[in-house]
Amino acid sequence: MNNMIKAVGVVGLLGVSSGAIAASAGGVHWNPNDVDDFAMQFNFTQWYTSSADAIGSGVNLAPDFGAAQSVPGGLLVGNSTLTGVGEVYSINGTGPAVFCPGCELTTVFGGVLLAGFDVTDPLAPLPLFDLSSAFINIYVDFIPPGDYPWPSDASNQADVDAAADGELWLSLGFDTFDFQGTVESGFVNSLQTVTGGLAASYFIGGSQPGGFDAQYGASAFFTAARPLYSQSGNGQFKADTVPEPTTLALLGLSLLGFSSRLLRRKAA
Repeated sequence: MNNMIKAVGVVGLLGVSSGAIAASAGGVHWNPNDVDDFAMQFNFTQWYTSSADAIGSGVNLAPDFGAAQSVPGGLLVGNSTLTGVGEVYSINGTGPAVFCPGCELTTVFGGVLLAGFDVTDPLAPLPLFDLSSAFINIYVDFIPPGDYPWPSDASNQADVDAAADGELWLSLGFDTFDFQGTVESGFVNSLQTVTGGLAASYFIGGSQPGGFDAQYGASAFFTAARPLYSQSGNGQFKADTVPEPTTLALLGLSLLGFSSRLLRRKAA
């Protein structure tokens, strides 16, 4: 009986300890036990480019056609890719000084190819996108911190490059892309799969609706005064994560070792 009480007590203590563990990956900190688990918000600027190359390839990613228009003739179908850069300003309601002290988290997305238009309503054609090469990458950068200047209109190539000059923290692919709006403005909800990065092992696979790894939502719009680059872009990213994977493994080994000792004692 005493052994059972001791066992319950130790397991209880381990449970409390594991519940208090915060996750930390690549200098980025959050608490998986928060009510939102992992909820990230970021600002971004986006534009259409005729280059399908990923950011960081050295090509000029600025738009090379006229102002975005809400008619099919305004963009080159099959050769216009939605691309963007931004900066994370919140994880679980905390600011950069808490979740990323001395560093910055930046976002880069691209490969969202304008494949055509649904012209069921000819006055408001709905853009259709090809996601086969679509991605969103999150980078953590310490040297120097804050070299990506938000807000940026992305017309400066150095600013665009600065968003992707850190270490890859998380990479995701787009699996669904529920878009509402026109090429000028709209919002999107997406389900995504984690594909790599420093923090990839912290994210629980298949934890979101449909068996996907993460949920993503964003909105942005272009204006006549700012036709090439969007403004007021805001994105949200949500997923389920685990505490420090190595810490959980050590806790598991501790429980296993304790159970083995208890069984040997009972056998004796």
